[in-house]
Amino acid sequence: MLFKNEFISAVNSVINPKINSKHKSFSQIMSTYYKASIIPLIIAVVIGFAAGYLFGPFSFILRHRSAIAAGFIGGALNSAYAIIAILVIIPLSLIIYAAIYYIFADLALKIWKGSYEEVLVSFMYGNLLIVIFFFLVFIPIVSIAASIALSIWGIAVVSIVMGRQMKMDPWRAFGGMVVTGIVIIAIAMMLMMLLFGFAYLASSVGSGLSLSHLSKPPIAAFRG
Repeated sequence: MLFKNEFISAVNSVINPKINSKHKSFSQIMSTYYKASIIPLIIAVVIGFAAGYLFGPFSFILRHRSAIAAGFIGGALNSAYAIIAILVIIPLSLIIYAAIYYIFADLALKIWKGSYEEVLVSFMYGNLLIVIFFFLVFIPIVSIAASIALSIWGIAVVSIVMGRQMKMDPWRAFGGMVVTGIVIIAIAMMLMMLLFGFAYLASSVGSGLSLSHLSKPPIAAFRG
C-alpha cells in the first residue's frame, strides 16, 4: 500500500518516541508528516462520512429521500473537515507553535539550546498521534476521553523526542514547555487587558465628548 512504510514508522515513533533522535531539515519534517498522514486521512474521511451520514445533525432516521440527502451533506462536511484539519490546520499550527516555543524557550528564556527544526520535529511526532487517531473525533461516545488521553500522550511524546533531539532530560523539555506556555498565556492576557483598556478609554472619551456637546444650548452647539 502507498505510504504504508511511512505510516508504520509513524506508529512506531509515537509508541516508542526514544527512537526519534535523528536530525531532520524543515522539508524532511513536513515530508514525513504528509506521507505518514495519508492512511490516517483516508480512514478519517471514511469514518467521518459514515458518522455524519448516520448520526450527524443533518441525518434523520433515513426514512425519506430528503433524509438520505441530508445524511450525505453531514457526511461530506465531516470528510471536508478531516481533510482541511489534517492537511492544513494541524501542519500550520505545528509551524506556528514550534516558532513561538523556539522564540520564547530557546532565545528569550534560555531553557533549551537547540534549533527550530529540533523543536518542530518534536511537535510533529507529538501531533502525529492526533493524526493517527483523528477518526475518533467523529465517534461521540469516545471523542472526549480520547482527546484527553491523546493530549497527555502527545505531550509525553513531544517531551521525549525533544529530549533526544537536544540531548537533555525529557523532564527538562517538559518543564520548558510548561514554563513557556505559562509565559505565553500571561503575555496574551496582558495584551488582551491592554486592548480592552484602550478600547474602554476610547469609548469613555468619545461618550464624554458626545455628552458635552449635547449639554450645550442649541445656539451654542450650532456655533461650535
